[in-house]
Amino acid sequence: MSQTVRPVVTSGTVAAGGVLISAVNGTAFIDVDTSKTGGADFSAALLAAVANNDVIEITSVRNKQKIIGYAKAAGSAETLGDETVTGWTNQAFETFTASGLDISEATETGTNGRAISNLLTTGALYKYGFTATLLDGSFSSAIYYNKNSGHDLSYSSVGDRHTITAGANSGYGILCSSGTYSGYVGWRAERAISFAITDYTNKQVLTPSAAGITITNSPNGATYNFGLLSPTFVYNDAAGYTYRILSSGAYGTLIATEAPVSGTLHIATVNGGAMFFHDSIDFSSYAGNDTDTTKYLFVFYDSTGKSAQAYAGAVGGGEALDGELVTNGDMELDSDWIDNNSPTSNTRSNEQAHGGTYSRKIIGNNSTGARQTVTHEVGKLYKFVGNIYVSAGSAKYTYRDVYSSSSAASWAEKTIYGTASTTGHGIYLESTATAATAYFDDISLKALTDIPATGLHLLSTKNGSTRNMKSVESGFNANAITRLNIYRAL
Repeated sequence: MSQTVRPVVTSGTVAAGGVLISAVNGTAFIDVDTSKTGGADFSAALLAAVANNDVIEITSVRNKQKIIGYAKAAGSAETLGDETVTGWTNQAFETFTASGLDISEATETGTNGRAISNLLTTGALYKYGFTATLLDGSFSSAIYYNKNSGHDLSYSSVGDRHTITAGANSGYGILCSSGTYSGYVGWRAERAISFAITDYTNKQVLTPSAAGITITNSPNGATYNFGLLSPTFVYNDAAGYTYRILSSGAYGTLIATEAPVSGTLHIATVNGGAMFFHDSIDFSSYAGNDTDTTKYLFVFYDSTGKSAQAYAGAVGGGEALDGELVTNGDMELDSDWIDNNSPTSNTRSNEQAHGGTYSRKIIGNNSTGARQTVTHEVGKLYKFVGNIYVSAGSAKYTYRDVYSSSSAASWAEKTIYGTASTTGHGIYLESTATAATAYFDDISLKALTDIPATGLHLLSTKNGSTRNMKSVESGFNANAITRLNIYRAL
């Protein structure tokens, strides 16, 4: 069955209080407190999504429920409506004296003090503030102001309440349409206390600041509602939120899916040299060219579900390699390979040699040996080749967290491909058994400048000519691709 997909542009997490949502129909928007962890990145992602009216998906960490809408326009400045609370109704405080919004005394000697406002608009984002004065007892956790996310005031969870402190208090809250006291804000005392409130304000937020965006229920739509709004989504979640930005474009019909073993599909994501190939699968039938024809969109997924996308260009011109990056890979010099994890011995030796006169002899226990750090360019694809001769136990090469081992008492050549994620990666010559003895020789590391003819160049736009990825999701692991979807590009 054919299906339409929305590739992930970016994703991330935001701490509690960082996501401010107006879910009321007609004024749907998302604003961001950029001072919260993850807030600045989320704001940047939202603003970038406006250009293509991308899909915004926010998930509550507490119960995994979602809200989804389309990015419409960037905010300019937070604007507020009129005061919404007109007074207070005492529910259970033993003494409660109020005049308008001022509370001159609220006293509770037990554990069930409670008062609520008039009914407010559910789904709306409110900005509140007040000054609290302690008359007797202690604020501590005994008293809090409920922003109400649909929970009974007697059982409000941390994210739905504001723990009061003496002096000025302020914050944001959104009202849901479920729960015993849905649609109200109010006061709750769980221990003996007496307090007063002045300077109370509670105004609906009507528009987002420059850190946020407006939301519609269709691409570039005119109806400012969310397209999907779970009735149990937790708006004031103390555990925070995760988010994904998904491309709004329908990229085509799914025509093939591959499930490569991690480490068998090799990709370069670097700008100007994007390309990929697989150890055994031939992708040449999907080829376009690198100038003006791309028929297919490739979406790569790593083992955690992170994705990267690009259009299929020309077939590879055959594997081609850049210059040597390893120093003293032929081991003819007694230098450049330093101890790793305190081996018993790390020396140049003429007892065995794959080429020339010398090799590197390692004697040691598990994960001890020698190493060399080599400068890389992030996103480039590299080919590592090395030879091992083992006279006792077993040994391995490790490069980019991928290893290739041997226990043979003869020379065995090992090859590892890897995409650089930082500018410095190590090459490790290591024993993998107690009291192992192994020889390492003729080690090479070179960047690929082209790939086998079974692979494809990758382009950033349909029918384009730029050898870049279309998008790479933050955290995507190019060395652990386990799924590949192929779409006929529209």
